[in-house]
Amino acid sequence: MRCAVTEDNSLLRAARERVPSRRIPGERLSRTELAESVNAWLWEHTDRRFELDDHLIGKWERGRVLWPIAAYRAALRAVLDVDSDAALGFRPPSRRSSGPAPCEDEPWTRERIARKLSDWQRGAARYASVVDVRESRAANVRLTAETV
Repeated sequence: MRCAVTEDNSLLRAARERVPSRRIPGERLSRTELAESVNAWLWEHTDRRFELDDHLIGKWERGRVLWPIAAYRAALRAVLDVDSDAALGFRPPSRRSSGPAPCEDEPWTRERIARKLSDWQRGAARYASVVDVRESRAANVRLTAETV
């Protein structure tokens, strides 16, 4: 199957990385933090819940999605403090484009491997903290049940 090679959206990634993390001093805004900020902005301005996550932001940064929905673009412009969709590297799809679809897999470069490892480590840490909380709650429930 033929597929088009997609170009990374370096403008979106650069805009995200210009914003400091609110959680980790000295670090850049993570995809997760950006997703949370966009969801909060959308809730505040539209009274609708959106479920943007770091995975979709990754697809935008990898150029897999060239033109997110209007609500996401508006929230990204506000949160990242830019004036236009073009400043975020977004461009509307061409009506005349009939070329091959984007590739499902990008080549495994050192940068991609490092990015994936970092994503997996963050996910594992998040999962571990959730499991720890659940286990401690279960232990408290058992202790409470035994003392009754």
